[in-house]
Amino acid sequence: MTQFKLKPFVPNKAIKSVTGQISSVLNQKTYSLSLSFNVAGNIESLKLPKAVDQPHREDELWNATCFELFLSRDNLPRYHEFNYSPSGHWQSYSFIQYRAGKNECKHLTLIKSHLKKESNTLRINLELAYASHDIVTHNMKIGISCILQDLSGAYHYYSLGHALKADFHNKRFHLLNLIS
Repeated sequence: MTQFKLKPFVPNKAIKSVTGQISSVLNQKTYSLSLSFNVAGNIESLKLPKAVDQPHREDELWNATCFELFLSRDNLPRYHEFNYSPSGHWQSYSFIQYRAGKNECKHLTLIKSHLKKESNTLRINLELAYASHDIVTHNMKIGISCILQDLSGAYHYYSLGHALKADFHNKRFHLLNLIS
């Protein structure tokens, strides 16, 4: 299990911290990834999409509060992105290189999710299945990020690291190594 703490691109007084953990297990030909996010602070200040009864794949989840995972390797231009909305909707993409050649990724899927919201904490637990070995190896790099939209409509960007602009696709900030 690997723990992480996300850094805000611009400090947000309402949110004290965004932390979590990720782990993986190889089962036959599929990796199971467990990913959790813990947002601490004034959760009531966040605009959270309403939970749906039948979550499904949906594009452009980053236009609202969204939690993200990136899987990459240093020596390959391709990478995968997974997005999760507190509504329950999710999506995954494959890119052939930096922000190019985007396609829906069929082998990175949501198995189950759980969200618990309290006044000072938002907890999200995700179980993902990853059935491709083109990225998942001993030298896999992981980027974790989230976008928190507040009630005014402003966006707050959190990631393992930032450059001069918030860019979660930048492999330079895929800082975690996952060991299964």
